[in-house]
Amino acid sequence: MKHLARLLPPADSGWQRAGWLLIVAFLLFALVLDKVASTIYAVLFLAGLWLLIRRRAMANDKRYRWLLAAFALYFVVGVVSYFLGEQTRLGEKLMGRDIRFLAATPVFFAIFSLRLPANVLMTAIGLGGVVTGIAALVEVAGAGWDTRATGETISILFGHLAAALVVVNLALAFYETHRMRWLNAAGALCALGAVLLSGTRGAALAAMIVAAFMVIAWCGRSTRRWTGAGVVVLVAALVVMTPLAKNLRDRIDDGMEQASEHMQLSHRLAEHANPDALPACLESPDLLRALVSSGSLRTVGDARLQVIEPGFSAGITQCTGSAFLRIVNDGSRHASLVFPERSVPHGNSSVVAILRGKGTLRFADNSDIERFNFRRPQMLELKANSSEVIPNVVVDVAAKSRLDIVPVATTPGEYRYPDASGPIVSRLHMWE
Repeated sequence: MKHLARLLPPADSGWQRAGWLLIVAFLLFALVLDKVASTIYAVLFLAGLWLLIRRRAMANDKRYRWLLAAFALYFVVGVVSYFLGEQTRLGEKLMGRDIRFLAATPVFFAIFSLRLPANVLMTAIGLGGVVTGIAALVEVAGAGWDTRATGETISILFGHLAAALVVVNLALAFYETHRMRWLNAAGALCALGAVLLSGTRGAALAAMIVAAFMVIAWCGRSTRRWTGAGVVVLVAALVVMTPLAKNLRDRIDDGMEQASEHMQLSHRLAEHANPDALPACLESPDLLRALVSSGSLRTVGDARLQVIEPGFSAGITQCTGSAFLRIVNDGSRHASLVFPERSVPHGNSSVVAILRGKGTLRFADNSDIERFNFRRPQMLELKANSSEVIPNVVVDVAAKSRLDIVPVATTPGEYRYPDASGPIVSRLHMWE
């Protein structure tokens, strides 16, 4: 710290210099050293509270009013949206997040009062990108190239924060009056390496797109040499780092596979989106295989799933007898097939299925249970207590036996939930 302090310009007081050192340390080590970010944040938070108490005029300063208004508006919107919506555990969690976000207000006052020189701030950001990239490389090289860099947090958060370092450093690298532009360029490249090594697909895509737009935006300015050099270096960095980021490549491949399955399954489910065609049996062999392979159906015990052709009609006009799903239990204890929880489509809180064999059809919370022993296919219906969520549907199969089932769609889009079996697909499903 003493050597670092010598690099700083003269300060008005020792407290100001100490504050500068805290901010520089935060930018350098927040993503790679445990407890650094939270500790420095807490110190700045307490300092900001002290300043607000001792200097009440700061809160009335016109320069700060826009900030206080922005924080207040953000919090009010969060409170209103919470009370207008359902007060669930998720809503309470989001409310807590909004309250914690208000803690940034005194932190801002503390940082603003320290008056950190701009050149020190820009240099620290560049060094932060370099340190983050080197730390990610050391972590992955030590643990194996198939692992994801996490820093002092989780890989997704680490990747997104590293992407923010890429963008800020790249902007400073094109800043004409900044003498240390080369350091920020190096920081952008190293931070980009950290993004790739984190395996965070969204962060990698965002960083590359924003970087490309920034380079295009600066092409017509007086820094053409820097722009051209930046393009060459960015491309070279991607060529070098991408082969090392095996985890990112694997996750991109998984995402493309999930998206492909989503498109195929959505096409097969389209026939059940027409209210005039309902009720309809989900008995297409391709559709049943897609449901099984999607990973949304979970087996418990020794249960295994088979798609059997031809199927059975059970006297329902919409069932053509194409195929059905067979649950085989080879174990000595009962086994189960679990359907995922889903929202109630169009206010219909019932679940209908055609079954053959001996077992139990129930909700996971046991709010409705139907025991059956059918030699011929028959239809059963469960009624959920909730008008908003259908709990997990569980089909129990006795030991050393098998059971046949055909799900029946009674409302449009009722069985669209099985295609949301991965992070990429769940986002596509949400956007649709």
